[in-house]
Amino acid sequence: MRDDHAKLQAIVANPNIASNLSGLSEIQSRLETADRRSQQITSELAALEAQKIDGQQITNALTDFDNLWQTLPPKEQVRLVHLLIDRVSFDGPGGNVAITFHPTGLKSLTENQLEHAQ
Repeated sequence: MRDDHAKLQAIVANPNIASNLSGLSEIQSRLETADRRSQQITSELAALEAQKIDGQQITNALTDFDNLWQTLPPKEQVRLVHLLIDRVSFDGPGGNVAITFHPTGLKSLTENQLEHAQ
């Protein structure tokens, strides 16, 4: 992108040189593509930022979890497990269990608690 901007500046500085003008549309196309990608990345970063949770949100979501769990019907318990857990792996010979949580599972749980509280 920097090279393309430098080339454009050179063309602007010497607009009468025909060889400068031949690559102008290609440079412009690459810069437009880079600009679109930059906007996509900015949007993706904003979406990721919105998904961030802090320690207080985790504490709030888990503080009364045992009592909440006891009051839920089995169907709702299954829904919550699916909300929080992405994958469970078991290594039989080693006797190890690995749990992979959904990256936004706790945030979703926090949002669900807020909806039910209202």
